[in-house]
Amino acid sequence: MNKQNFYDLNFDQLKNFLIEKADVDEGKAKMRSQQMFNAVYKKNIKNFDELTTFGLELREKIKNLMSLNKPKIIDIQKSKDGTIKFLLELKDKRNVETVLIPDKTQSRYTICLSVSVGCYLSCEFCATAQISKKLVRNLSPGEIISQIILCKDYIDDWSSQKKITNQVLMGEGSPFLNLDNVKVAIDNSKNK
Repeated sequence: MNKQNFYDLNFDQLKNFLIEKADVDEGKAKMRSQQMFNAVYKKNIKNFDELTTFGLELREKIKNLMSLNKPKIIDIQKSKDGTIKFLLELKDKRNVETVLIPDKTQSRYTICLSVSVGCYLSCEFCATAQISKKLVRNLSPGEIISQIILCKDYIDDWSSQKKITNQVLMGEGSPFLNLDNVKVAIDNSKNK
């Protein structure tokens, strides 16, 4: 059985999932969804065993139904100016890039997120588009937001003083060509 990736769901989708699949009482689903969002997006839990606000039985159900799978970092390149480029491998073995660009003091970062594998726009100014003139597929909301989480882990950006202060949707593809998934990722990233 394929598990539902937590990162692909917005808040309302998670609430409905908990009601329909995990048998969470409708009156408690909003609270449970908020607990999960806080645990994942603010406390950075890595597995559902850490979801201690849930009883053991509900945790087991969630573990059997959902995953916290993220892309795998397969290469990291650092430039002299402090820019960090990540090459990520997705579940289907396709690759995308994510870039962290520091400000002049290197205390804050802008993250550049890929929204698709490949691109067919062929913008003359874009090096990626010149290499990859074919759209392979759009990224899921989870594949987009996972880029943020992986970067936050890498630079330890889980305190109240945020290091990643700006998000730019670019890289491969146009965000408007993957708007529904981009919207979910943006909504979920507000919870961090």
